[in-house]
Amino acid sequence: MSTLLMVRHGESTANVAARYTWHDDEPLTELGRRQARDTGRRLAEQYRPAHLYCSRFRRARQTADGIAAEVGLPVVEIDGIQERYFGELRGKPWAVYREVVAPLEIEELWHHPAPGGESLVDVAKRVAPVVSELAERHPGEQVIVVSHGGVMAALRAWIAGTWQNRPRRTTNADGFRLERDGDEWRPPRPLFDAP
Repeated sequence: MSTLLMVRHGESTANVAARYTWHDDEPLTELGRRQARDTGRRLAEQYRPAHLYCSRFRRARQTADGIAAEVGLPVVEIDGIQERYFGELRGKPWAVYREVVAPLEIEELWHHPAPGGESLVDVAKRVAPVVSELAERHPGEQVIVVSHGGVMAALRAWIAGTWQNRPRRTTNADGFRLERDGDEWRPPRPLFDAP
């Protein structure tokens, strides 16, 4: 069985401003860096990870670096697990898009692309082959994968095989555990045991 330890990046400057990022190079805040180290400590306490991958976006890389300092693994940047592309919404407040999608039915919400960007279903189609390949490449191992909120929401729905529930938010520097046994994915489970 392969285990993917999916982690969302720590708090970014865009998170604090409640807006979509301007660019891929937006950094973590000081709190975000602390969150990354704390998550790394917890991962080292509860797991025995063998590999550490991250999105090429700066906030994911900075989170992975903080985790790496605690788990003692090199960081490998990979394509395909970057955040949802928001097109014309880049740099704009979250509230702008929330007003657009508020009247949509739940399934429409998943398929609705940001203006000039991706839908959450588009994200799932992009990310699913990447996580499947990681699971196949590392049978019997625990692998940390640092990505983004939209990726996490899309993966949860893809694993469940349904677009009937509202997207589930993942807090900064937290995540979930994905286990694959042969060709079967098990439902996501909490990343950490309750304290």
